Amino acid sequence: MKLNYKRTILVGFAFFLISVFWQAYDATIALTLTNKFGMNQTWSGVVMALDNILALFLLPLFGTLSDKHKGKSGRRTPFIRFGTAVAAVALVALSFVDNMQLDLIKDISTVDDPAALSVIYDTQCEKELQTPSGNKFVLKDVFSKEAFTQVRSTDDVKDVTNRDESKTPYTSYVVPARQAYAADVTAANPMPLLIFIAVLLVLLVAMGIFRSPAVALMPDVTIKPLRSKANAVI
Repeated sequence: MKLNYKRTILVGFAFFLISVFWQAYDATIALTLTNKFGMNQTWSGVVMALDNILALFLLPLFGTLSDKHKGKSGRRTPFIRFGTAVAAVALVALSFVDNMQLDLIKDISTVDDPAALSVIYDTQCEKELQTPSGNKFVLKDVFSKEAFTQVRSTDDVKDVTNRDESKTPYTSYVVPARQAYAADVTAANPMPLLIFIAVLLVLLVAMGIFRSPAVALMPDVTIKPLRSKANAVI
């Protein structure tokens, strides 16, 4: 008995794609929702939890369907191909929707741009905002317009143990104000957010379609005594 390394590595690419996707999903979607659509942390967390909620139903469903499927290309391959194709199209569609929203907030999209900070200050200076640690503030009570436009992202003290918000002016004050501006834009024109959520749901369903079949593919093509070695390779 000898493990077919070439076939095992090819099978492993399906699992590799899953791992890469979730890393990118967790790293970018939450930031997009908060920074570009102005969604608060609670609702952003709800959206980010959708993949786990859908997985409760989709993974057993498509795992069972692939177990029962019969076709020339095998039980798992059709699900993997279809799910991958739909996920790829949905990812591209998400980038277009992201650009739609970015165009709506183009006046404040550039980081460390005094003109962008000026727009943020003019629209948000009298509103009650909240720092990441939960402290409420009114922007004009903390900064003058001139001082606010001079704040830079590099001004923050890079110390994760530091809780002094005066030492993290960008994260504590500029980011909440920027997100509040984005929230106002989204409230005025919610269509990009609705499209974004709809496409995101399609993407998550597509991932659910091929996730279980992809994981089950290795045992299908590897005899039992070699499965531990194949799993280690993958």
